[in-house]
Amino acid sequence: MLTILPFFNGIEPIKQLHMRPAVFLLLASLLMATSQAQDIRYIKACIKDSRSLSAIEGANIQVKGSSVGTISDSSGIFSIRTSSKNILIISHISYHKKEIGTDSFLGSKPEIFLNPKTISLKAAEISSKNGQTYKHNDTDIKDYCFLGKNILTLNHSSWNNSYSLIYMNEVFDTLALRMVSLQKKPKNLFTDCTGQCHLIGKDSVYQIFAKNNQLYFIYPTQKERFMQYFKDCLFETVNYIAMEGLTDKSGKIEYASTSSSDMPQVLSNNEQWKHFFYAVHKKSKDIKILDYSYEWKKIHDAYAYALYLESDPENKLWFGDLLRFEEMTSCKPSLQKMVLLGDSIYYFNHLQSSIDILSREMINERSIEVEYHLDKNWHPIILTDRESLRAFTIFKDKSTFSLYEINLINGSINALLPLSDVFPAKLKVNNDHLYYLFKSAHNSFDYWKLHQERIPARTSLETL
Repeated sequence: MLTILPFFNGIEPIKQLHMRPAVFLLLASLLMATSQAQDIRYIKACIKDSRSLSAIEGANIQVKGSSVGTISDSSGIFSIRTSSKNILIISHISYHKKEIGTDSFLGSKPEIFLNPKTISLKAAEISSKNGQTYKHNDTDIKDYCFLGKNILTLNHSSWNNSYSLIYMNEVFDTLALRMVSLQKKPKNLFTDCTGQCHLIGKDSVYQIFAKNNQLYFIYPTQKERFMQYFKDCLFETVNYIAMEGLTDKSGKIEYASTSSSDMPQVLSNNEQWKHFFYAVHKKSKDIKILDYSYEWKKIHDAYAYALYLESDPENKLWFGDLLRFEEMTSCKPSLQKMVLLGDSIYYFNHLQSSIDILSREMINERSIEVEYHLDKNWHPIILTDRESLRAFTIFKDKSTFSLYEINLINGSINALLPLSDVFPAKLKVNNDHLYYLFKSAHNSFDYWKLHQERIPARTSLETL
């Protein structure tokens, strides 16, 4: 019979303890489990790009042959509970897979380097009919912005619910690709008043920085705080930061009454729609009001014409319905926009039918008259190009959109080119190129693509 002499906290060994075979097997299994448990430990490491040495976020780490796994955080760091004799599988959609034994982890925070995959240009489809159209794989281009003359797109793949950032030059050559972790919950891209591009997530904002054809996320900021500072910021000069604001930020126009007899003094709640521009001095923090508008004239015209229509014997509509129609169509609020181009500030003051030109010190220098906004086909969009110092607007005739250039010397306009697609979205201009997103109007399963067209050079317009 087998004799086992265990010790219990210094107590004398129990001599000649006889055990049944079943009890012995139970104790043996417990001893083996205890030995294995003593080998279990937490491994912590940092995953980096082998070329740029930047941290890799969203890498998958899995214990081979098991369901145990985790992912790396925004700093590329992960921790996992395993034994020293297991193998970890490190994978990421933008990098080659790597297997590494857990017994090789030495030091307080070892580093794991992954080799980036070669970007396949065959994945991008580029067509050159009427400009260039860019589509990457079976993904929707959700948004885009500019980093200098180059282009950055935010792409979403619905089949595996993944997001990616693609960095390209003007001819759509891919310079860099970076996957975006779902932890960031990406929504869109945002260009702030200093020209920096940011990725907007559900709760945080990440500035995007490009260097040596690599993309980096820097300065993560709480979304609420970021929007508080940058949402209404227009641009900055040496001494000032230009801002804009709306009294009513809901974007909805409500009306005060449905009967003309109820409106002896107050015409409509449109008078509460106050749009104002102001500048904050960087050192003194003093605020300088540049302009504000209540749209009084628009409201008066809508009110007068609604009264005229109400007096028509054949009219069957309530006064409130007539007023609402006039305020939302013939007398709708005008587009007011202020931009910095070169050494001058241009205030597109369509309410006063003018473009006011200010210096960088916020001093009004001169004004030019404009009439293009009175055309019924005018689409209230102003596009400006900081690279070429040009301004553009859009006209729509039936289903055709056309790009016109605004002469910033005399206020005239010049037709440049018709847009190739019926429903363009997110129109922008950069370095004498027009960009917009579109999808086929005849195919509901089509993907959102990015279109680019070269804008013709100035002809009769003077050089600014």
